[in-house]
Amino acid sequence: MKLVAVFTLFSGIAMLLQSSVDCKLCSPVAKDVQQFILGSKENYISIIKKYTDNQKIIENAEILKSCVDSTLTQEEKFAAFEFVKRVNQSILCR
Repeated sequence: MKLVAVFTLFSGIAMLLQSSVDCKLCSPVAKDVQQFILGSKENYISIIKKYTDNQKIIENAEILKSCVDSTLTQEEKFAAFEFVKRVNQSILCR
């Protein structure tokens, strides 16, 4: 399951790299991604609640965050976030 989660994250980033649009994450989105990967479930859900009051979306975010937290080690989470940072700083990402 860990490989699937990491593969999914990397696939999404790879799609951004292939597009001709600016693939850099804006600062607020980068902070949200950081909270999703490295932050606590409570902090991440509080961010989601800023964007929506739709209970189904909030419940899905809780499930997804729980899955990430229970499947990935701290080292894997840190590596995933470092990868996102490097992609965002890449010269290929314009």
